[in-house]
Amino acid sequence: MSTFIVSQKTLYKVMRAIEVASKNMFNVKLKDELQKNPKKVFYMLNNLNQSAYNYRYNEGFKEPSYIYNANDYYKSKASNCFNKIDLFKSLQCFIYQCSEGTVVKKKLFKTIDIISNCLASYIISELPEYEKAAWGS
Repeated sequence: MSTFIVSQKTLYKVMRAIEVASKNMFNVKLKDELQKNPKKVFYMLNNLNQSAYNYRYNEGFKEPSYIYNANDYYKSKASNCFNKIDLFKSLQCFIYQCSEGTVVKKKLFKTIDIISNCLASYIISELPEYEKAAWGS
């Protein structure tokens, strides 16, 4: 397996996915933190990805670090330019790129993984096939 540092745009998509998926979730501190301080969540996600990269290649971080840009984040959020499938795929990419060593044991990684499953359930529940399927038979 290899890993890479995800793009800044992917980090914004992950943040948006957290918002979308956690609307119906209770006790998600990450959702609350994202509402209060999106910059902090951006750097937490970036650091998680960097930790996986550093674990995989056992070397200091060599790719450029990103600087949070509130205008970019809120512009992408306001334009609603990402559909749920796009958000889910970015979330899956992020999870895969963070799946190295002890990173998978971190609380943030586990929370993101749970949010990913919730987003998948949410997407499936909106499909016409789901609506047509029998309940309890």
